[in-house]
This record gives sequence, structure tokens and C-alpha cells, in this order.
Amino acid sequence: MAEETGLILPIGLWVLETACAQLACWQADPRFNRLIIAVNVSARQFREAAFVSQVRNALNNSGIRPEVLKLELTESLVLDNVENSISKMRELKALGIKFSMDDFGTGYSSLS
Repeated sequence: MAEETGLILPIGLWVLETACAQLACWQADPRFNRLIIAVNVSARQFREAAFVSQVRNALNNSGIRPEVLKLELTESLVLDNVENSISKMRELKALGIKFSMDDFGTGYSSLS
């Protein structure tokens, strides 16, 4: 429902900012300075023109290093508009961000 109504955009931004801020708090403790956090990104959020800027701002505001943020993207999101997805992923990778595939095998690459 949040995806359909557009509420996913402010919710997704809040999740991203909150996750980065929380990781910064955890990493203040030397026992947890190697933690990595993964944030699930909705298709609608990823397609937003300002998404890369929002990620950059969340990193800057929290002070966490980009390499400790992993964005979870669904296979169908990436394959829906390959050229645009690759472009955004390259921008984010240039910042040092990592990716993981969520729901891999349930979309286009499913062997069933």
C-alpha cells in the first residue's frame, strides 16, 4: 500500500537516514566499529531522481563511511530498467556503497 500511495518515498528515506544514524551510534563503541548495515530499497525509491543525493546526504549527516552501507535491491528492480539501474549503481558504487540482491531467483532469473 505504501508503494502504491507514494508513502514509500518518505518511509524509505526515513529508514535510510535512521539506519545510517543508528549505525553511527553503534560504531562509536570500538567493539562494533566493523558493523555493516543493509537497507532494503523499494523500486519506487530507487527510481527517484534524487535517490543518489539522498543516500549521499544520509552518509554525510550520519558520518558513516560509505563502505559500511549495503543497499538491498530486488532482481526485478534492477532488470526493469537496466540502463538507468546500472547508471545509479555506478554512481553509488563510486561513493563506496555495496549492493546485495534481495529476492534473487524469484523474478527474471527463476529457473522454475
